[in-house]
Amino acid sequence: VSVDTFNPDSSRLATAGWDGWIRLWNTSGSLIKEWKGHSGKISGLDFSSDGKLLVTADKGGTIRLWNTDGQQKLEFFSYLSGVNALRFIPGTNLISAGGMDGTVRIWDLAGRQVTEYTHSEGAIWDIAPTIDGKNILSGGDSGEIHFWKVWNLSEVINQGCTWLQDYLDNNDISNKQDICLF
Repeated sequence: VSVDTFNPDSSRLATAGWDGWIRLWNTSGSLIKEWKGHSGKISGLDFSSDGKLLVTADKGGTIRLWNTDGQQKLEFFSYLSGVNALRFIPGTNLISAGGMDGTVRIWDLAGRQVTEYTHSEGAIWDIAPTIDGKNILSGGDSGEIHFWKVWNLSEVINQGCTWLQDYLDNNDISNKQDICLF
């Protein structure tokens, strides 16, 4: 077993290993379901907040989304250098991953990268979203812990408009205008 996690109500345990197999267990230790998930070591595994989905990642950089019956819902490639840490972000439809290249990346459930944060140096070995899903902690080779804010779309738009309006207001730009009027 290389990774394991409980579902949100702690009634099931998911494990995955060096052999690429994913296994679901009840709390009595009985195997419920198993399936081949990856061709090699599974390096990340997590349940969604509602317990209906599992996300897995491997050292080759592939991330897969599954239902708890073992049906693959999505596959996408995330890192050239491999995934070391993987978590759903609570209360959202987002997945966070940390890689050998020193980045934390956030993906939506369609496999689109939403954002990326760069650690100062070295690989990311663990990530931990806050319970409210608004922040992520990451740690790795540098020995430092980084605290990242998870922005939703309206926050990104508002911040971008603020930055752009500030730039226009403080620079000699002909044809000045208010950019974001909402």
